[in-house]
Amino acid sequence: MTARWFFGVALLTGLAPVSAANADETPGRVFHIGIVAGTPRSDPAHVAFEDRLRQLGYAEGRNLRIDFIQGEDVDRLAAAVGNLRAEASM
Repeated sequence: MTARWFFGVALLTGLAPVSAANADETPGRVFHIGIVAGTPRSDPAHVAFEDRLRQLGYAEGRNLRIDFIQGEDVDRLAAAVGNLRAEASM
């Protein structure tokens, strides 16, 4: 399995409750996105993703929480995905 696969799983898990239409309509609600990746948060793809979220009205610390986990160890990344899924189902 590749780091890209883990990134996709974590992203889909974290984005499940997120709706762009609700960004400004639900004050007080904080959406949680978990990103598990093999590349650093400064990677252009991650930066572009976060920039787009800001354009849609999501701001970290206001209505968005991003947990970013980066590493090359597949077992550690798999465990991180499991932890994010468990946290999301609570």
